[in-house]
Amino acid sequence: MFKDMNRWLRFALSGVIALVLLFALVFEISIPLPVFQEPAPVESVEPFAVRERISIDAGEDAYLHSGADLYVYSDDHSTQKVHIDGATGAIDMEGDLDIAGTASWGCSTATITQNLTLTGTVTAQTGTITGTATLGDAAIGGGYGSTGCTISTAGVLQCNGAATVDGAITATGGVVGDVTGDVTGKVNGAYPLLYGTDGYALDVGTDTVTDTLTLSLSNVTTPTVGLCTLASDPASTGAFCTVAVSGITATLKLWESDLTAGTVGADVHWAVIGQE
Repeated sequence: MFKDMNRWLRFALSGVIALVLLFALVFEISIPLPVFQEPAPVESVEPFAVRERISIDAGEDAYLHSGADLYVYSDDHSTQKVHIDGATGAIDMEGDLDIAGTASWGCSTATITQNLTLTGTVTAQTGTITGTATLGDAAIGGGYGSTGCTISTAGVLQCNGAATVDGAITATGGVVGDVTGDVTGKVNGAYPLLYGTDGYALDVGTDTVTDTLTLSLSNVTTPTVGLCTLASDPASTGAFCTVAVSGITATLKLWESDLTAGTVGADVHWAVIGQE
């Protein structure tokens, strides 16, 4: 039904249009047509100038992907100052690097040929410094007290492990504490007196003895060797001296030229070596 109605409407509309056209032709009636304005001519536009520099001011993250590198130059692509390798993460930088926060070096290689100024905390696995480094307190390993070393700004070095030094050690303030193990080389320009194994000490003194004198020892607990010499030229009443060692006692004796005990006092220098 709707198809038939639509077909009849088309026939009727076509008939009306045909009658209007026939009426215009018979009575010479003109039908005005709409007039369209000519479009304005397109003005020529100069091409955009090519910018040699691009400034980036973004509030979001910027990404260089697929191994792309980042280069920074101080001039027109001839003097490179910074290079970040996008494939390896290596950083090659010329100039000062000032870090006010915490610097954690997790990259493979960081090559810095100028100054590095750090005012915060530096955490690194392995570092090589070929120039001069100015640091505050520095902790190596776990720091002193935790299998490491600590260097303070006052110049105090404390380490839990051993130190191997190929050059000379200058200790103008002296050495405080005990030295265990063997000492090789000179101490204060002279070779130290070593006897047997470690744990030995030395007592020295000068006493006036007539016949016999039990020596007072402060370092040696068990004497092993005793030495003595006369403070003046030998005489008939004080020709020579000996040190007798027995148990924990060292006895200084003065002898006359006939091998009898001395009868006149004489000054004697003596030394006793033994266990501490």
